[in-house]
Amino acid sequence: MAWPVGTIKVPLAGWQVTDWSLPGPGIWGLAGPNGSGKSQFFSQLVAWGNKPQGLRVGLVMQNPRLQLTEATVWDQMTWPFQRGWSGRMKPAVATRAEQILAEWHLENYRTSAPWELSGGMQRRLALASMEILAPEVYLLDEPLEGLDLEHRVLLDTKLDQWSKTASVLVSSHVWQWLLVHTEWGWWCDQGLTWGRMGEIWYQHGLSPELPLEALWRRLLDKGAPVTPEAWANLERARNEVICICQNSHQIPSIP
Repeated sequence: MAWPVGTIKVPLAGWQVTDWSLPGPGIWGLAGPNGSGKSQFFSQLVAWGNKPQGLRVGLVMQNPRLQLTEATVWDQMTWPFQRGWSGRMKPAVATRAEQILAEWHLENYRTSAPWELSGGMQRRLALASMEILAPEVYLLDEPLEGLDLEHRVLLDTKLDQWSKTASVLVSSHVWQWLLVHTEWGWWCDQGLTWGRMGEIWYQHGLSPELPLEALWRRLLDKGAPVTPEAWANLERARNEVICICQNSHQIPSIP
């Protein structure tokens, strides 16, 4: 379901949004320059967002160390389910916690202190301890930071699973990854502006980091009939270039 958040103020960045809502199940993007207030916005959503009764909202912060508060990895995974001081929980919860830890390759660190882990492992633990809560809204602030390729692939798989039943809002400076996973979202700069993520990239993206990204921007500048986000997917980019070549009158002159 959609999340009717209401009015959210981002005081340090000096802006607010009114009657803001997060759409229903799917993956939605949030992009913007450094210092524009994206991380503050995530925090304000959790602290002040209007939550319908029972709505479960999970947040993984840009710096996961700030939210890993328990003595051990196992405690971090299971503290919401422990019964008082006994530390007991339902067997099904313990089994699920073990499963998620194994999926994130943390099963051998159950007794380790979270602050002893590497930055990438802390990111994985924050993601795992959010996942076990089965949120209806996932808020992921720069979730790729610290993840190696193997766990980026795992995150991609998880995102696909989560987005079938939950709303996922992701912030990232990695445009290629963001465009692959999100079609619509917001540009954050003195407020939030809704739009297609491809158009947001074309209007606000910085200097291209990849040759194909640079080529795509030149094609768009020349008015070529390509979609702004297609460069992020090699197969889609190839198909669009083939389509242009089949219509020779559509080929722009690119210096």
